[in-house]
Amino acid sequence: MTQASSIGETQRQRAELAALDRMLSFSAGKFSLGVAVCNSVPLRDYLIEKVRSAHPGVKMVEVPAAGVDALSLVREALRDPMPPAIFVVGLERSIPAQAEEYPVLRAMNASRELWPGAVPMPVVFWLPEYAAGILAVQARDFWAWKSHQFDFVSELATPEAGVLDRSLQNTDLEVGLDFDQKRFRLAELEQRIAEAGDPPKPELLPHVMAWINEVGRIRYILADFAGAKAAFERALRLEERIYGTDHPEVGMAVDNLGNVLGEIGDLAGAKACHERALRIAEKAYGLEHPNVAAALCNLSNVLSEIGDFAGAKAACERALRIAEKAFGLDNPSVASCANNLGVVLKVLGKFAGAKAALERALKIDEKAYGPYHPQVARDLNNLGGVLRSQGNLVAAKNAHERALRINEKVHEPDHPAVATSASNLGTVLGDMGDMEGAKAAFERALRIDEKAFGPAHPAVAVRLNNLGSVLWNLGDLAGAKAALERALQIREEAYGPDHPTVGAVVNNLGNVLHDVGDLAGAKAAIERALGISEKAYGPEHPDVARDLNNLGSVLKGMGDLEGARAAYERSLRICRNLLGDEHPNTQTVRENLDALGKIKR
Repeated sequence: MTQASSIGETQRQRAELAALDRMLSFSAGKFSLGVAVCNSVPLRDYLIEKVRSAHPGVKMVEVPAAGVDALSLVREALRDPMPPAIFVVGLERSIPAQAEEYPVLRAMNASRELWPGAVPMPVVFWLPEYAAGILAVQARDFWAWKSHQFDFVSELATPEAGVLDRSLQNTDLEVGLDFDQKRFRLAELEQRIAEAGDPPKPELLPHVMAWINEVGRIRYILADFAGAKAAFERALRLEERIYGTDHPEVGMAVDNLGNVLGEIGDLAGAKACHERALRIAEKAYGLEHPNVAAALCNLSNVLSEIGDFAGAKAACERALRIAEKAFGLDNPSVASCANNLGVVLKVLGKFAGAKAALERALKIDEKAYGPYHPQVARDLNNLGGVLRSQGNLVAAKNAHERALRINEKVHEPDHPAVATSASNLGTVLGDMGDMEGAKAAFERALRIDEKAFGPAHPAVAVRLNNLGSVLWNLGDLAGAKAALERALQIREEAYGPDHPTVGAVVNNLGNVLHDVGDLAGAKAAIERALGISEKAYGPEHPDVARDLNNLGSVLKGMGDLEGARAAYERSLRICRNLLGDEHPNTQTVRENLDALGKIKR
């Protein structure tokens, strides 16, 4: 199976969804029977939600396991307000595949003539494939009413198709799939895994592991971190059983699990996973192998998250040395390591070193790939961030505009990479005072990510957080508050109430509340953000310093000058220790503290 055939399969199912939409519109006000065949309950629920968003008022009827009278259940749903259509789910629980008789189907057959008069609207039964087959045979008279059938079952969702998928090395299709395509792909993979057996047949085991890992990656992209974690943990158990605990395949599984743990805020667990993956790589390949460099880069990311910037820098520098030794000075792998090092140096406030590392990465990638390549866009985006931190906003804008042009050229116009570049450009435009331009850029990024990931994805929360900030600067405090509150809801649902990204939004929301004059609300919000940051990172972290600085401003506004002084002083100590005296954050806190000292008591 090629990627084109997988996407073609999605297009077929989208056509089925459009046909269902037409049925509901054309059959309004009169009985019409449809059967939607779908083997995946999560996919079924997603499709139902999608249809109901376009047809408000559609009512759900769930048939219990012991249900025997579907018509009575449907009639109960016809109370005011009268729904435009009825969706029936769960009938399969009353018609198990191995049963000798089916009372519920006998009742449906017997009441066949009553349905058109009793139910003056479209009715759609959502059933797995086997149950639709039983309904067609065991309730033939009722089935004869069927005017529409919609098939949401992929012909590719079999172990046999999956083996071909694996043999053609098409195991990373999720990279180019949009939101609907990812949902359909998940259903394909999960049906293959189910049909392969538990435990899988020995000859299918390597394929099943690949499918489970892809399920994990797609769920990760969709921000279903619990589902991704479960998939990667299952893959890890299978791989340890087959290969033992120190095999490179196990190391890859541990790395995947570490990435998910980092997303859900289990930074200690993520660090342990990436350290284990590093030990496995060192044991399997030796200390100077490129795979060791890759493991070091992954570890550096989580070390940065927990505030161990010295450790992150050391890991990046070691990875860079390994890559240079293995590939020479001008290889794209060296560029990746230099890029990672540049990002860490930026966080540390070492802007000259960060700029040099990122310019080196950019030069290598331009030579290797040409001027229009996603890696070049990546380097430009990161370089633009450093230039912005240095205050060179014109150069930063040029870098982000070029990155945006590249991503628009090499991707579809609604690709998430385009959203990232547009959002980065928006940040610089805001710094330059072009708030309307920034707003337009953030709104574009938001539209793209909502289409790519759905309305409740953490990437959408990032765009809302940025949009909230620019609305705040434009004086639209109500709009800013609404955007930030939506971002907060998304992040709390995705990560839980104590995740660091939740703290970042709560902090911004506190700033808005401060400006609308709700100082008590602002204080509560920023104190919550501070508690989250301290719990996640400990008492010495830049995010802790950020929260303390903002808390100082609120306390100053409330007249608590001693409390404000204590907050500013602690923030300043953290910034000096971690970032140095010349870092912009350090200078901002120092200015706030100096201004406080000029206030007459």
